[in-house]
Amino acid sequence: MKSLDQIALLLPYHGFDDFPARAENQLADNLLACWTALWHPALILASERAPQWIHRDAVDPDSPQLVVVPYFSRSEIGEQFFDQLSHPRTLVTDSGASRDDIVRALCERIELPCDQDPQLLDDFYSLGYCYMQVERMTQHMRYTSGIADSAFEQFLVDAARSAFENDQQAVRDRLQACFDFLTQEREHYYGVDVFLLDVALLHDGLSWPQIQQELERDIPLNIMADAQTLEKLAQQNSEFAPLLKGKMESGQVNLLGGEFCELPTSLVSSEAVLNNFRHGLDTIAQLTGERPQVFARRRFGLAMCLPSILNRLEYQGALHATLDDGRFPEGNQIKSRWVGEDDTGVEAIMRSPLDATQSAAFVNLATSLSESMDMDHVATRVFVRWAGQESPWFDQLRRISQYTNAVGRLATFRSYFTDSYDTGIHDRFRSDQYRSPYLRQDVSQQQSDPLSRWQTYWRTEIACWQLQTLATMRCLIQPDVASIHCWNNCQQQVSRFRHESVESVSPNLAAELHANAEHIAREIAGLLGQPDESACMLVNASPHPRRCYLPLPNVPHSIAVETPVYANAVSHNTCEALVDVPGFGVASIVPVSAKPKATPEIGDGLSLRNEFIEVEVSRQTGGIQAFKIYGTRTNLVSQLLGVRLTPDPPGWKSNPDETFARCYTKMIADQVQLVNSSQLVAEIVADGRLVDHADGTVTRFQQRVRLERGSRFVTINVQLEDAQTLHKLLGGDPWNSYLAARFAWSSEATDIYRYVNDRRYKTTNSRFESPLAVNLDDGSHVVSILNGGLPYHRKVGRRMLDLLLSCQGESAVQFQLAMGVNAKQPLREALNLLTSPFSVPQFRMGDATSASWLLHVNNRNVLITHAEPIIKADQITGIRVRLIEVDGRPGTTTISCVRPIESARKINFVNNTMDHCSVQADQVKVRLTEHEMAEVELMFKR
Repeated sequence: MKSLDQIALLLPYHGFDDFPARAENQLADNLLACWTALWHPALILASERAPQWIHRDAVDPDSPQLVVVPYFSRSEIGEQFFDQLSHPRTLVTDSGASRDDIVRALCERIELPCDQDPQLLDDFYSLGYCYMQVERMTQHMRYTSGIADSAFEQFLVDAARSAFENDQQAVRDRLQACFDFLTQEREHYYGVDVFLLDVALLHDGLSWPQIQQELERDIPLNIMADAQTLEKLAQQNSEFAPLLKGKMESGQVNLLGGEFCELPTSLVSSEAVLNNFRHGLDTIAQLTGERPQVFARRRFGLAMCLPSILNRLEYQGALHATLDDGRFPEGNQIKSRWVGEDDTGVEAIMRSPLDATQSAAFVNLATSLSESMDMDHVATRVFVRWAGQESPWFDQLRRISQYTNAVGRLATFRSYFTDSYDTGIHDRFRSDQYRSPYLRQDVSQQQSDPLSRWQTYWRTEIACWQLQTLATMRCLIQPDVASIHCWNNCQQQVSRFRHESVESVSPNLAAELHANAEHIAREIAGLLGQPDESACMLVNASPHPRRCYLPLPNVPHSIAVETPVYANAVSHNTCEALVDVPGFGVASIVPVSAKPKATPEIGDGLSLRNEFIEVEVSRQTGGIQAFKIYGTRTNLVSQLLGVRLTPDPPGWKSNPDETFARCYTKMIADQVQLVNSSQLVAEIVADGRLVDHADGTVTRFQQRVRLERGSRFVTINVQLEDAQTLHKLLGGDPWNSYLAARFAWSSEATDIYRYVNDRRYKTTNSRFESPLAVNLDDGSHVVSILNGGLPYHRKVGRRMLDLLLSCQGESAVQFQLAMGVNAKQPLREALNLLTSPFSVPQFRMGDATSASWLLHVNNRNVLITHAEPIIKADQITGIRVRLIEVDGRPGTTTISCVRPIESARKINFVNNTMDHCSVQADQVKVRLTEHEMAEVELMFKR
């Protein structure tokens, strides 16, 4: 039956390696269609040998060979060559020619039937694809192919002959033998498994047949979806959850994820990240009966805090890659241990997946796999796609996997981490290596309030925190059924916020939570204090002490300056006091008439002064002209408002300060005056305009600069007249067109530190996120800028920083900031900017004590982020506390509690013991590593 010497694919070069790695799908599809079409059994039988790829020089018009020319070769070689080569057995294809069209045309030229069982044909085509990849891998691995010396071609021809004899079992047996030869060829130079991981992304718009098709394939599959998506799919079709559960139990399907929704991780608190995981894991466990063991997400959201959280949630592994915009680092090995700063972490795949919808990835698969074999301890490639969408060549891989693992073994992530060995390599990255796309995405998608909604989020987050803290304080004061009921009610209220999207939090929710917290504060005052018409009790729901300004309208005289009163004064027949309230505690003031202490007023002209700092406001601009401390004449930082109207001009690096000045509006004050000046507080108000370089008014502003006695921070309140006029001038690129509070300093050696997920990190990025605070450290002094929840910053030149206040789509016109120097813990001050103690009038402490705390940590660099009672059998038996080491300084911290402690242990986030803690009476010592988030369980003595 032999009628041909060979069948071949004509390439413009000497192999597939020169095919463009990023070629269009149509070209790649045509190239693979041409090659696999040659493996039709009729063509194999006609030549009685395996197809080959050849160079143009090997084409012999006089020999009986059948040559197929893919469109790629046709465009590269040129039409003139094919005009000279007018041979009836040369098929020049079009770019859109399908494999079936090519097979039909080839069989017509040799006058053989092409109709066969479609399943058998797919097996032959898959063998051709596998042959191409194994031969190319052999070349890349610098080995000589041994296929030609084997019986491969004989089994191939026998399989083709059996196909024409309709002996299906013989066909499969001989094809299996061919695949076995390819397996031996691959194992000759790489004798261990190559892993291929198929990841299908689910979304709530999928139809039930699409989901069924994905889940009912009898091959390993990894599903990526957050719990919210799974919940919606289960609501849309009652069969979804049972089918997914069954496939997961069989080990055929592995669910990746665990989060309830994909939060913008770098913009929220560590508590929000952890609660999102816990809510997601609980939801998935209810749907499927088990929780995911491997973390992955589609939306950008990798962060420094994740390795520790995943480790303490007992995850088995992770995919350290996301699938939308944003930048993240890659490891030196595809598999290593992703480690956080506290030295805990999880095994992870550290490279970006291949797009399973792009056919070019399947042309160049051998190159990709051989690179992994050469460089990685565990050769691995991950394919990702939306469920129901994939390149047709991905199905060839699935069919190949039923015969051999020569190209790779399809596996689930869970089996991958179990079966592959630990490489012993750790990857620890820097915070700056994770660069999010959130701001640009929000503006391009026309999200409302892309900046101020994060202020709303942080106010609501802290209102939740205060509500839970007050309920816990009540449990510590009176551990009874009423306190348990109070705690449960608080949890129900907080769950409303936790289950909402953090990017669309209702502005009214924070006020509602605050009102509920006020009610509990009054209950605490009633439990700890006694009525007194002239007194006032302050309840501090923050875990750290704070100094607050308190007007006493019913007290017309000065009061004694003794603990907890730091200072007081009488202004306009009203007493004002600065009161120190302990963290997690209370303080009471009983006004006792005393001779007022003579102290200067805070305000003097356009200057504000207290014990620590001096602030000068510019009469020309209304901004802060100088910010100084005593003992030095150096101006630490200045502040202005400005609208950036243009992107970076060309040549800006040669003279950045002068060049960038042309990009911004000018701040012009129409009126600057001192108001409300007293011995305790003073305020300077500036009204003015922001004008462009043609002196046209862009917007009007009012800036109020306020300073209190005893504070290292000056508060800046900004109000715009109208956001609509401003937005007409702002462009669609929010990083180059915005309104900002601009800060400038003198030293180019100043280091910038930002706070992400409640931890401090040094940054050298020109654009970065820090929702609560930024530190400017010149080596002698640290200036802290408190953002009030506004997260986006841009460094301009070497000595300026823009805090973005408004951009396109923003409706907010009021902003509150603060600026201070040499604060012991700026993050605490940033939280204080968004909160205030609860004032309960007509109550005072019941004994001689005027201030007391219920829970305390002794290190300023340790922040209590959560505290909750331990409730067993309707009894409060202890308290559970979460701590974060903020500054990257490991050490031992002491937790003190108002109740005597019997035992304490450090636990992970699934309540398993990590370490037992030393206990002495009411104190517990806990060892914290750098930036560690730890959970400690304190059990009370009975």
